Amino acid sequence: MKKSWIFLLFCSFFVYGGNAGVHSWHSYLQISRSIDDPLSYLNSLRSATGLHPFAYNSLLAQASQDHAFYNTFNQLTGHYQDSSYPYFTGVTPTQRAHSVGFNSSVSENISYSYRHSIDYKGSIDDLFSAIYHRFGFLSFSNDLVGFAHSTHNSMTAYVYKMANSRLENLCLSESNFTYGVFYTPCKDTTHKIEKNLYLEAMQFDNSPAYILWPYENYTDTPPVFYEESPDPLPDYSVSGYPVSVQFNPEFYPQGIRLNRFELFDANNQRVTNTRLLTHQTDQNQKFSEYEFALFPLERLQWGERYSAEVEYIDLYDNSYHTIEWNFQTRALTIPYYKLLNSNSTVQAKSNQTYALYLKPLDGNEYSNNFSYLKPADVAFDYFFIDLNTLAVTLDGDIGQSVKINFSNGRSVEVKISNEDNAIYTQPQELIQEESLEYKLKMLSSGWHLLGATENITNMEMFDDVKYLWIYSDGKWSVYSADENILQIIQSSSFKDSVITHIAKGQGFWVKK
Repeated sequence: MKKSWIFLLFCSFFVYGGNAGVHSWHSYLQISRSIDDPLSYLNSLRSATGLHPFAYNSLLAQASQDHAFYNTFNQLTGHYQDSSYPYFTGVTPTQRAHSVGFNSSVSENISYSYRHSIDYKGSIDDLFSAIYHRFGFLSFSNDLVGFAHSTHNSMTAYVYKMANSRLENLCLSESNFTYGVFYTPCKDTTHKIEKNLYLEAMQFDNSPAYILWPYENYTDTPPVFYEESPDPLPDYSVSGYPVSVQFNPEFYPQGIRLNRFELFDANNQRVTNTRLLTHQTDQNQKFSEYEFALFPLERLQWGERYSAEVEYIDLYDNSYHTIEWNFQTRALTIPYYKLLNSNSTVQAKSNQTYALYLKPLDGNEYSNNFSYLKPADVAFDYFFIDLNTLAVTLDGDIGQSVKINFSNGRSVEVKISNEDNAIYTQPQELIQEESLEYKLKMLSSGWHLLGATENITNMEMFDDVKYLWIYSDGKWSVYSADENILQIIQSSSFKDSVITHIAKGQGFWVKK
């Protein structure tokens, strides 16, 4: 029997119209697990770089909730509020924190999604892909965070506020300032904080000399960066994920001079089409003299190993230093097609999900919506992985097909077949599985995030580790093979939280 074709257009999200439809992009859908505890996830990322964890602050959470609701109720975006709109609580992030009883200055990160809400993990991952917001989460000086989200009229806002607990305590203490250089970062603008006290509050013990992102051996790096406000790459809408290094001013009081920042692919070939952002080249003037980011101007590959190299001079003694590290981009866990043409045809098995990766033909090509044409008796499911990658599933008879027309002018016809020629990549094939003992021996000095692939009852394998920390159920536990450190732990508030075993699947941080 001959199939009839009907073409209908709809503007709503996930609304089907008989045998055809239209779909618009509304959010960046992550292809990794969701999380139940945003604080633990955010701290796992900070700890993996060597930074101290955030502590949760309820006042910052309340201020975040107020701004999230203001944004979604009024369908507005941005860090500033207008008193003419309902639910106004303060123009700036700091003023809004002051309105709920916080006393010092704050910084703020926000992400938005529409129609289909991402979760906290998706929000945090998106903000880490945006270089200015990444630096906010990886601040050397902040140790407090509060966060909240709000959904209204199909818009969701995730708001995060960060601050410094020691600065907050200085704002709450009596001001004894008499003369010299001072700061006024408090809600009470007459409260003066002496310069040295202020600078001491900004410096935390055991902070790393520098922060690398993606961190060493990170395996969940998105391959792409799209947009940020303000925009670090105004002439590009699609680029590769930025790689960054932040130097700690406490370790480099005279500053540093960057000689070289390079990225290499899995074949050790240098990625040449890049742009380096520094204090001098960042047109938005957001970078400090200690912050550097290398942007690949083309998307990185799915599921590929990359290495980065940074060469710099410490201006204190004019000494040369080199940093080298590896990371891996996120792997597609379903078979996929890498499509390079404007019009493509692919084969798909019925009831098998495939990713259609339309490699950008230039630095501004992506698709935020598409229409499709299909036989009436073919079931067609889909979801965006990112703005260049669509996951599709067809259920029908051999020979039937669905024609997808993207808003950027490209099209893909997916034909149901008994076989396909898609790329099948298993994540475990990308990085050779090695024993935990071997990984520990090969680790460089500093902090590293690891995971237990099986139950660990013998802690002797950590004899070369100075500290081992686990965050679970809202509290930290610690272990050290160093007898002197262990004595200190046993006489501290952590005496009842000494680690004796590690459960399968548990993540933990070690310092070599």
